[in-house]
Amino acid sequence: MHKALSIACSIVCGLALGACQASPDRSTTTVEGLRSDSAGITIVEHVLPAGGQSSAPAWHLGAATFRIDSIPRASRPELHKISGAAFLDAGDVLVGHEGGKELLLFAADGHFVRSIGRGGSGPGEFRAMAGPWSLDRQRFAVVDGVTRRTTVFAPAPAGPDSIERITAFTNRTLPDSSYFVWRSFGVTRTGATILWVMGPPIMAVGMTRPNMSIVAVDSTGTAVRVGPDRPGLEQYVMAAQKEGSFSLGMSPFAASPLATACGDRVAVADNQSYTVSMMTLDSRVVSIIRASVPPRPVSDADYRAVARNYVEQESDITEDMLAPMRLMTPRGLLPVLSALHCDATGRLWVEEHPDQTRGERRVTGYTTDGARRFVLMLPVTMRILGVQDTTVAVSVTDADGVEHFELRPVERIRQ
Repeated sequence: MHKALSIACSIVCGLALGACQASPDRSTTTVEGLRSDSAGITIVEHVLPAGGQSSAPAWHLGAATFRIDSIPRASRPELHKISGAAFLDAGDVLVGHEGGKELLLFAADGHFVRSIGRGGSGPGEFRAMAGPWSLDRQRFAVVDGVTRRTTVFAPAPAGPDSIERITAFTNRTLPDSSYFVWRSFGVTRTGATILWVMGPPIMAVGMTRPNMSIVAVDSTGTAVRVGPDRPGLEQYVMAAQKEGSFSLGMSPFAASPLATACGDRVAVADNQSYTVSMMTLDSRVVSIIRASVPPRPVSDADYRAVARNYVEQESDITEDMLAPMRLMTPRGLLPVLSALHCDATGRLWVEEHPDQTRGERRVTGYTTDGARRFVLMLPVTMRILGVQDTTVAVSVTDADGVEHFELRPVERIRQ
């Protein structure tokens, strides 16, 4: 089986955002279909037109004010697998460089300051990286999915260029001993790590969705389930090529749940529909946001966009690569949502699945009460890594598949 089919495919990463004040005045807020059910849960339903059009204030990203194309002192100078970004109070920015198992510290004017961490399992070392996520303007957190360790960092008293670990903890328990950590969704302001844990695959030929849970791991390492078990990532178990073996394929357009840390709450959604629930860490649903965005049929352009992540040239994509992906997409539909983000004020950013035919995707911002605040259109080559005030950190992939890191201002489109 081709490399593209032997690993889990993911279009974007769900990454937590830093603080963002880039929102229109309160007078421009629109709340559609606001109601409360018998349990006191606030439910807000929105109508989002197709094609990126919306009655909400439209925003866009301005020209890059800060761009990183390489690492000056690295043996491999190109950035490889950027995992996230966090901002410090002095204006410095931390870039998660998962490819190098390190954090890269850049000053506010863009010059490289130092690296933090390296590959390994010891204190301050990483075997895998998710984040960094801003907890506030002084602290940020990184999650190592292999060692199951969350590390919180902050500037040291020695000066703004010094960073120190202030705490580190691992998750010691899971809701079920057979579960394993699949993905990290961020760290709440109170220091709880939000994880997606999956049950073992069902070893029967065909499409399966083993149970999964969203769990919150506190600073003692104890994991508590947030909400009930739910169907997990779509997996296609193929016929064994020899006795005692099996081949497991991951659908590139899986109906997989999404989540993000949002202040002291958790936003949870399933990407089959535009429905996001804001929950407390004790599983109480506070509010639900819904929008009228139907799933779209998968096209060959979507399959080819996935295949391009694993080949050097467009001409290397063959029908033999595309056919198994079609087999692993039984619903024949793209997921509606691809990522959830949350800034330090609790504002929720909902990112829809990219439309390859249009070359763009829509991100809609909501307040904590479900009011729609802004609509932002992004090209499919760009993904959000972090936000502070009116500055957004993004990863941009060029035509050669090389990643670049940029800071861009968020600007309102003047009518």
